[in-house]
Amino acid sequence: SFITALDCPPVKEGQLSLVAGIAVIDAIRRAGDVPGLRLKWPNDILIGTAKTGGILVESTSRPPRPGPIAVIGVGLNLVSAPEDLGRAATFLANHALALSPREALCFLAQTMSDWIGIWNNGEGFAPVREAWLARAGSSWVGSRSDA
Repeated sequence: SFITALDCPPVKEGQLSLVAGIAVIDAIRRAGDVPGLRLKWPNDILIGTAKTGGILVESTSRPPRPGPIAVIGVGLNLVSAPEDLGRAATFLANHALALSPREALCFLAQTMSDWIGIWNNGEGFAPVREAWLARAGSSWVGSRSDA
């Protein structure tokens, strides 16, 4: 999990799940080449059509100071995947990317920090949107003009 203080209108807080998705994809790419790696709306990390991770963002207040904090939770299958999901699941080691939890966390901490900085409490959403669409694979590019 990654915790960050927010200084944005509540309507922009939902953008963090997109920021987190980009950060996860970029972290995996920095660690190694995984063909077929992509995002699926709204919070899944896929390799091909098989799920290899997910993202959940929750926000709360931070007494005694004003303003919310966000907790960005990332679940990533590193060395195994559940078999009884009712859908395809996979893990990174199955695609020739062996990472320890510590290594994965180091890559993810850096990319999460980078992308939260680019997002800048919603002021930098345009490059986030473009990056998310680029990482979503061909099924999303050009399919929605209002996304």
